[in-house]
Amino acid sequence: MVLVGRCDAATADEALRGALGLTLRGAHVHVVLTEPGLAFGPQGQRATATLELFGHRVEGTGAPAAALVAADVVEIWGEVSPGPAGPGPDPLTHLVRPGRAPAFGSPGQRVLHLEPDLDDARADLLLDDLLAGGPVAVW
Repeated sequence: MVLVGRCDAATADEALRGALGLTLRGAHVHVVLTEPGLAFGPQGQRATATLELFGHRVEGTGAPAAALVAADVVEIWGEVSPGPAGPGPDPLTHLVRPGRAPAFGSPGQRVLHLEPDLDDARADLLLDDLLAGGPVAVW
């Protein structure tokens, strides 16, 4: 899933071109545009048309929280609101790779910083455990 929030036209174009690039590796892509009237340039318009032509979903304003729960992997472009506050803490967990920082967070979300020496097997187990508990954003 690719979430495209409030951003300039160049960033929106790049997000859609990035989504198209994901399909080159065999991924099925679902793009959610969280801002009404988000402006695209010609590259974004072509990328949107190509994604739709190949059977990928590009949707206007939707409920990002519901889409996040259903997604295996989420790529976020621009400013995306986590949605209306619901009961209890936000289930989204930000998993931060060494040398990176999360792009945003909100109260109630967990932010876990990975150790630089974490091997792939331990990282896979950690990610499996996190995904079983709810959506995860990896930075």
